Amino acid sequence: DIEIFARLLRYISKSSVPDCIRVLDSVILSGRDLTQFITDFTWYMRNLLLVKTADGEVEVLEVSSEQTQILQHEASVYDGEMLMRYISIFSELSNQIRYASQKRVQTELALIKLCCPQMESNEAALADRIRILEDKLADGVFTVREQNGPVKSEQEPEEEGEPITEAAL
Repeated sequence: DIEIFARLLRYISKSSVPDCIRVLDSVILSGRDLTQFITDFTWYMRNLLLVKTADGEVEVLEVSSEQTQILQHEASVYDGEMLMRYISIFSELSNQIRYASQKRVQTELALIKLCCPQMESNEAALADRIRILEDKLADGVFTVREQNGPVKSEQEPEEEGEPITEAAL
């Protein structure tokens, strides 16, 4: 299960809706109960958050030492605020689908909500959008629009000291 959870979380963090839906499809086709899967995925993210914030004290986790090492590696990749937002959305989903007739649709909506924070206007979604922008800037990835021209993706100048043109601003 940890592999599936890790893959799903990776796709969510990369904002890949099609990949998230494919994982959900495989979970449903394997016969897993969707309500239990959502609960288990929420606990997986909770464990990542605890590992990230516990400063080495992971006794509260009820997992093997091998799984703890995997969780520690995975937790190092994700931002704590992002994990809290994801846990909040999946906890809300868990409550909503308990008696829902359209569990799959509601789960897909939650995945889209996680992948596309621009579709929400609450504070947590805005913080997630800022984090995504900061990550792109840190990686040197940005978009330049020439006057009346097409949008082009640009990388940071390759040589040190190369000036950034007005078009890049």
